[in-house]
Amino acid sequence: MNAKRLFDPRCTAALAMTAALLAFPASPVPAQEQAPSEQAEATTGDAEIMAQVIALDENEVNAARAAQQKNVAAPIQRYAKMIEQHHSKDMEEVRALSDKLGLTLTTTATVDQLHAKGEESMSRLAPLAGEEFDRAFVTEMVNGHREALQMLDDFLKTAQNDELKQHLTAVRTKIAMHLREGEKLQGATGRVDRPQPSSRESRPEQPLLT
Repeated sequence: MNAKRLFDPRCTAALAMTAALLAFPASPVPAQEQAPSEQAEATTGDAEIMAQVIALDENEVNAARAAQQKNVAAPIQRYAKMIEQHHSKDMEEVRALSDKLGLTLTTTATVDQLHAKGEESMSRLAPLAGEEFDRAFVTEMVNGHREALQMLDDFLKTAQNDELKQHLTAVRTKIAMHLREGEKLQGATGRVDRPQPSSRESRPEQPLLT
């Protein structure tokens, strides 16, 4: 390029404009054009999941309280107490999460079915005592927690809200632990010491909690 063309006014103006454009960063993408948030909104489907989880919790709490009122073996007494504590706490946490997400937990046909299964379990346990109750209670816990694990796996596939997914994952860990402990008790039921009544007279069975 010769000197005359280098200092041509049009060429000089073009270079100046290019330098000015490079000096300023590109304008940010408007908020509405940015990628959507990864946090999914809670839905009515999430509310249905939480309502079913609470129904499962209630069934386990009722059965665990019933066991603690019976003359069960010490390991089963401890197991029942753990079941009650964990599931009672989960009910509180699920209700708090539903309030935080602004969801209303309603009773649906599925929730009613879960409660009905819990009542059937209680009716099977009610007339039993001693080792017969121990075996039946542990069996109910093992079967119930196996079903609960399957339900939680299904819930994790359909839940939308991330906080709910995190809670379900944590609950699944505890349910799996309850199942393992119940299976251990199944192998030991009938070979553990049972607390004796405080007198020689037969101790009447206390009524089951509902």
